[in-house]
Amino acid sequence: IVLGKRKTRANGSRPLYSDGDLVSGRVVLKASGALRLRAVRLTARGAACVRCTGGQEQRYLHLDTCLLGGEFVDGIGPCSFSLCFHLTFRILASSFRGRYGDISYYVHVELQCQGRRTYRVQRQFFVVQHVDLSTPGLQSSVAATGEKTVGIWKMSGPVSLSAKINRRGYCPGEMLRIHAEVENCSSRLVVPQTSLCQKQTFLAHGRTLTYTHAVAAVRGESIPSGKREYWDGQPLPIPNVTPSVLDCNIIRVEYFLKVSVNIPGSTKLSVKLPLVLGTIPSQPCRSRTSSFTSQSSIPLLHPLWTTINLALHLRSLLPEPLEEPPSYSEVVTEEQRRLYLHGVELQEDANIPCLSCPQEFLLQPPPLYSEVRCAQVPLPLPVCHIA
Repeated sequence: IVLGKRKTRANGSRPLYSDGDLVSGRVVLKASGALRLRAVRLTARGAACVRCTGGQEQRYLHLDTCLLGGEFVDGIGPCSFSLCFHLTFRILASSFRGRYGDISYYVHVELQCQGRRTYRVQRQFFVVQHVDLSTPGLQSSVAATGEKTVGIWKMSGPVSLSAKINRRGYCPGEMLRIHAEVENCSSRLVVPQTSLCQKQTFLAHGRTLTYTHAVAAVRGESIPSGKREYWDGQPLPIPNVTPSVLDCNIIRVEYFLKVSVNIPGSTKLSVKLPLVLGTIPSQPCRSRTSSFTSQSSIPLLHPLWTTINLALHLRSLLPEPLEEPPSYSEVVTEEQRRLYLHGVELQEDANIPCLSCPQEFLLQPPPLYSEVRCAQVPLPLPVCHIA
């Protein structure tokens, strides 16, 4: 069986598929003589199997179809039959082989010959469930602290440890940067180290089995008594391992970063930082601070900038201060006020009721305060009724 390649890993050429992909290939038959095929059947299967505590299986793929039947093969040269099928659009767990179980996908082809025995052949193909690392939960930083007092009757002194990573999600092949601080107040020589661990969990018939091992590690320098050591971005390359498997009910593959301190004559002081290894790297996004810095084209974090120069520069980037609103005397002039009083005297002499000439529309209130200053509009002259 020859399968077409959908995608390939960086370290090999095995076919990789995901849910919804088209799996295509061909079956090559080499016969020493003429024969008649009753049927050529194709079976595609995929399942997660736990091989302990009685065994447990979770099926993901099951396809059974007949490619052809009643064909005659003359036996002159090899002949081939094409095969093609779609993977289901349901969630498929990534291919994985662990200590007590595996998640595997196979293509079986069965050749039923007339008057002869049945021939069977199979080929394994690999499925990967994509994990997008752009989700907000995988972009946040992870930190942990720990402390341990060592010595007889705890008279030696404490050893403290704090560790942090910038984000929780990574892809295989990326560089993991570790920020840590170790303070040794004991009388012993301690050694810090960190390791990337893979935790395999197998569930079957109510029982749980776990297996944890390190896939990458780095060791630091020895720290004498009364000293402190900092790790400012200690690099740890992530090897090409299986991504995190979180969608299977009986098999889980998780990762965590273990930062520990080896203390002679005592147990290790360690902290664990959970990780998720995915397949789709996170897309960097520009924040407002970075956009503001790029638009101003000024290195705000340059060491030559003093506090005074930085304050002056930021002040120059701010908009001009807004003008204060005009006073009432600027809106209503003295001439307009006299015309208004003169109109009121004429109304009183004519004995016209005030309701027929409302005065609240003669003198408008001051304009509303806004950032855009509008042109001053002259007020209308008062209207009087003369009998």
